[in-house]
Amino acid sequence: MSAACAVTTCLSIPVASTDLEENPGFAELLHKLSKHVNEQAESRRQLQKLAENREHLKKVKLKYFQQLLLYTELQELLLDQQLCEAPTKKKQENTRMVSADLEERLQAKCIRLLHYHQGGSTSTENDDLLRARASQLGGILEEEKAQQASEAKALQTDRRSRDQQYWEYYQTLLHSLAILEELILKHRLGSQPQMDHLSVQHMSIRCEALSIKARLLELQLLCDTYTMETTAALRRIKQHIDSRQLQTEAELTAVAQAVKAYRSAGLGYEELVKEYTQLSREHENKTWAVQTLQATSKHAS
Repeated sequence: MSAACAVTTCLSIPVASTDLEENPGFAELLHKLSKHVNEQAESRRQLQKLAENREHLKKVKLKYFQQLLLYTELQELLLDQQLCEAPTKKKQENTRMVSADLEERLQAKCIRLLHYHQGGSTSTENDDLLRARASQLGGILEEEKAQQASEAKALQTDRRSRDQQYWEYYQTLLHSLAILEELILKHRLGSQPQMDHLSVQHMSIRCEALSIKARLLELQLLCDTYTMETTAALRRIKQHIDSRQLQTEAELTAVAQAVKAYRSAGLGYEELVKEYTQLSREHENKTWAVQTLQATSKHAS
């Protein structure tokens, strides 16, 4: 683990290593802060003073509880023996007896505590060994308490390390996703012209195929429509139309000549207009008939 990651782990700050590398000033600030505060943002100097005061309080409380224990045991012993006022010589003897009884009672309680602490596994040991082990029970409890505190601290450190690793993995995953999106975008932009070209070719081929199908359908319809029988009938119709066209053209020529003759003749105005109007209508009708016959003839051929 790099120094930057160690600082963030010490301060319990979820900061990615890439961010620290890109911002050296911020990394330097975190490094300086780690010298003055811990992961709970508490001053290390104040914590040291607090630890010293706690140690002093621990010693004072230990001395107080020792005296309280002696006083309580002595009080219980005196109540059990029901001691009363006696001469001075008698008091000295009682004092020696009380001291021995008090020591015996304290040793018995220590043995019971040792038995409870060991879970009943001391029942087979002799009294001297039990007394020796009972005298060391305080140190054993202190060691176990210190071991538990060390394990709790190690567990807390592991938890911070896990959180830091989770943050690092999360940032790495986001960065990987961003790179993947960029690669996908570049690939799409690079292959898009080729895809467009293929799409145009595909559509062009489909259009040609549809055009060929339409032409094939048209030819099929013509084949189904103009069979041998219908072709012969259409030829006869064409001959009839051609003859009719020649006849109509002859009539048209005659009408045109008559109109020309009327124009050149000196007839009356009104009769001339009527005759001219009638001949013009006939001329238009003949012209329309000729055009229709020509169109029909072309279609039949």
